[in-house]
Amino acid sequence: MDIFFITISVLLILAIFVPFLLFNKAGVDFVKAMTQKIDKEAKNNDLTITQQEYWANNFIGLDAEKRKLLFMKFFETETQTIILHLDSVIQCEVIQNVKNIKRNGKRESLLLKVDVKITIVNSTKEQEILNFFDINVTSKEDLEMKRAKKWASIINSFINTDTPKLAV
Repeated sequence: MDIFFITISVLLILAIFVPFLLFNKAGVDFVKAMTQKIDKEAKNNDLTITQQEYWANNFIGLDAEKRKLLFMKFFETETQTIILHLDSVIQCEVIQNVKNIKRNGKRESLLLKVDVKITIVNSTKEQEILNFFDINVTSKEDLEMKRAKKWASIINSFINTDTPKLAV
């Protein structure tokens, strides 16, 4: 009877902790792969990231000396990479898409999307959109609006109207 009880107890403990450990390892492996891709991209573009932020499956980093911004968005099968020369930026603004809904008889705002729109001078692509949040990709909000405003402010601090903008 004791061996049966011990066997059942061990099996229950394993059934609880093994999946937890496997999911934890998968998460650590994804973060490690993401970090390696970021380091590789920075190295390939000769960037020294002086300010950075990770959230969800996103990364944004700044090389203040070279005045370049690195934005990466990680998907299951691909990685979107955007490198911006801040000397060519003439405007930066936060764009949010909000839907008003009624929940439990109360009106609420549901955040659908948060983007940072960057206008570039003398470029084949006049605008670059950095997507900070999209409810269709992830439904969990994690201070994306605050983060987008922070980075728009950082980008705007590099905009100097006294000097001509360079074409990239």
